[in-house]
Amino acid sequence: MPINTNFGVSGNMGITRSAGVGVRGPGAAIMSPIESTNQMMHQRMVESVRFLHDSEVRATNLRNTINNLPTAFAPRTAVSGNTDALRINTFTGQNLSNMEVTIYQLAAHQRNEGIGLERNANFAEYGKFEFEIEIDGETRTLSFEVTASEVLTNQQFQQRMATTINNANIGITASVTSAGNFSALNIVTRTTGAGEDDAPRFTITDVTGNAVEFTGIDNIAQEGQNALFYVNDGEQQSSTSNDVNLGNGLNVTLLQTSEEPIAITLGQDRLHMQNAARNLVNQFNALLDAAHSNSADRNTRALARQIEGAARMSRRALADIGITVGQDGFLSIDATRMNAAAENGSLERFLTGGESGQPNSFINRLSRTTDSIIRNPARHISNHATRLPGFNAALATVRSGNNPAPAQQQAPSPHDAYFNNNDWMSVLFDTSR
Repeated sequence: MPINTNFGVSGNMGITRSAGVGVRGPGAAIMSPIESTNQMMHQRMVESVRFLHDSEVRATNLRNTINNLPTAFAPRTAVSGNTDALRINTFTGQNLSNMEVTIYQLAAHQRNEGIGLERNANFAEYGKFEFEIEIDGETRTLSFEVTASEVLTNQQFQQRMATTINNANIGITASVTSAGNFSALNIVTRTTGAGEDDAPRFTITDVTGNAVEFTGIDNIAQEGQNALFYVNDGEQQSSTSNDVNLGNGLNVTLLQTSEEPIAITLGQDRLHMQNAARNLVNQFNALLDAAHSNSADRNTRALARQIEGAARMSRRALADIGITVGQDGFLSIDATRMNAAAENGSLERFLTGGESGQPNSFINRLSRTTDSIIRNPARHISNHATRLPGFNAALATVRSGNNPAPAQQQAPSPHDAYFNNNDWMSVLFDTSR
């Protein structure tokens, strides 16, 4: 007699299973209502034990972040009162007494500028051209040749002389510039600073031929000079560079002369404080995500609402410091607004209580929520979830770093599991545990 498939089919062991419930996978035997129920129970249990583990870890991370907020805002940095004239490069000290810097003169390179020559006109001479350069107390003799068969333009002659100087690698750089029909040879020292006893950093003179005279490169357009500045009411200080070490781990760059003293004060490290706020947002979102992962549980849903509520009740205050509360309760960063809040001090006051040191309601609510989870994470899942078969074994499995439910693996029935001692279900559904 043919089998009536509207009611079910007989399995290999003679058990009749409903055909209308579902299947375990392509080509698998038809799943019974009991198996389907067991599978759903197992899924609920896996979600619950993962939530217990994740919520405890993430609540601890968020609590530690809150506890560390005062120290996260502690690092200070030096701040220039005139960033156009003086730039702070590094500050590695801890304290900084009141400091004022007056910039009298910037350090400069010596720059020689040759005369403009008709660049496309033919250079009429040939032979050996030898010249002498005295730089920082040392003398070097350089030379190059122009053969009688060569036809050079004035610009090509200037370029040959520049190449000769650059190849010598003696601390100066030569280049040829052009404007319209004219070109000129220029030489500049690679470093700033005045020569000894305020003498020129370098001089250049002809030895053989007239290359220096012809190009006019012995003309000093800018003498090398040291930076001159005053710190507070002290004596004038000098530096060959505009990068100056002012002591106490403070390095600055002088950019412009200043008629008025430039104040250097101790201020907040804005980047550091914004990173602390970003970390708080990340830890908040991680905890909320753990609660959403177990949303089938009534108690966990209540926890998710509690976490979201902490942010929603402070939505306006959070927005003022650049933290946006989304429709789903998760937080995001408004970088422009947060940077402004870091500059005006409202970010620090909100997250640390400022001078009063009293946390605001948002921080207080988060602290109470994390403490509740850390003390007893199980209170945030329903009691019946902890009584599911294999709950304790699954919790031990996930706390040991293992996966209680391998990804993309269909859960077999308890009946099949007991026929395979190596199957993870034989552990998770062992009610004797």
